[in-house]
Amino acid sequence: MTMTEGVVVGLAALALLVSAASVFYCRRAVLAARRSEEAAQRCAEFAAGEQTARRKIMKDHAIRWTLARHGAATNDLVNIGDRTAYDVRVEVPAGMDVLGLPTEWAEVPSGGTITVGVARSKLAYRGGTIHVRWRDAPDEPEHEWSHPAV
Repeated sequence: MTMTEGVVVGLAALALLVSAASVFYCRRAVLAARRSEEAAQRCAEFAAGEQTARRKIMKDHAIRWTLARHGAATNDLVNIGDRTAYDVRVEVPAGMDVLGLPTEWAEVPSGGTITVGVARSKLAYRGGTIHVRWRDAPDEPEHEWSHPAV
């Protein structure tokens, strides 16, 4: 074998090693890219799910209520949400007398307070639940919120 042939064989062997290393690193890069793509897909799915959950929470909490005893026979019902409630209806438990105040309202704005006249009778002394029903808009489904009678 001549010197020229030895150099050519050496260069061919070196080229073979470089090619093998390139294939090895290229394969690792492809696998890493696939893992990154899968992770990005999982992150996108998680973000979409989280966004859907946040939208649901925002919608569920757009109208919220609080109820507090205001006198011997009245309760204040307050819309503490950030939207107007429509077709609001208050239902009191059996055994409680409604005292001449309205139990239905066309709308209750955010921050609006309505007075519910309820006298607790002896029959309802052990409890009962006041139900508030409303709509987010006049043509939307009805929602319900319940609170123990106070």
